[in-house]
Amino acid sequence: MSHYDITFWDLPSDFLCPAVPGRADYIHYAADLFGKEKNNLTCLDIGTGANCIYPIIAVKEYNWKMVGTEIDTKAFKIAEAIIGFNPNLTKKVNLRFQPSKENILKGIIIPQDQFDLIICNPPFYNSEEEAQSKTVLKNKNLKIKSNQEVRNFSGRNHELVTEGGEVSFILKLIKESSLFKNQVKWYTTLVSSKDSLKSLQKALRAISPSDIKIISMSQGKKSSRILAWKY
Repeated sequence: MSHYDITFWDLPSDFLCPAVPGRADYIHYAADLFGKEKNNLTCLDIGTGANCIYPIIAVKEYNWKMVGTEIDTKAFKIAEAIIGFNPNLTKKVNLRFQPSKENILKGIIIPQDQFDLIICNPPFYNSEEEAQSKTVLKNKNLKIKSNQEVRNFSGRNHELVTEGGEVSFILKLIKESSLFKNQVKWYTTLVSSKDSLKSLQKALRAISPSDIKIISMSQGKKSSRILAWKY
């Protein structure tokens, strides 16, 4: 609240509570794709979530105009409240509900839209069982002895789990991106596992973008990367 000029921010305990530095890193690296022209961009945030964290950072740091998408009705309403109770966000952030779990961009991007950038932090687990096993391992590494199955950042199923994991989700994003070649300058997504990159790069080469970038990020012991492409 002190760093990003937020006067109201509240989140139910079962929704994903984001670690802010990593989210800020993503915004800064994505902004760097535009060189000196990084302010006042128009950005589509896929899966804004109840926390609305990417619009909060982007508006404060670069005065971006943000459009956020969400498939969960409760998360949508919470993000809507956060935007409505923060005047600096009300003027800069709009939400669009995605009614289809089969689509990412289709049904969201309309013919008159022009976006400088798309950002996406996809769900990365293939199943709730996989998510739970990773939680146990993470808590063990963090030396959390009590309640080993509780995620320290919380998160509902739709925020963390998708059939096929992050590769399946990003492959769908890549496929749909080819439908909006003239409406988006840069497509980007976080990629949690480096093992996911090979199949994603292969899919990208098949649709012949004009540029592909892999941007490495790290926060403490956590490392990830941004996959970016444009037509």
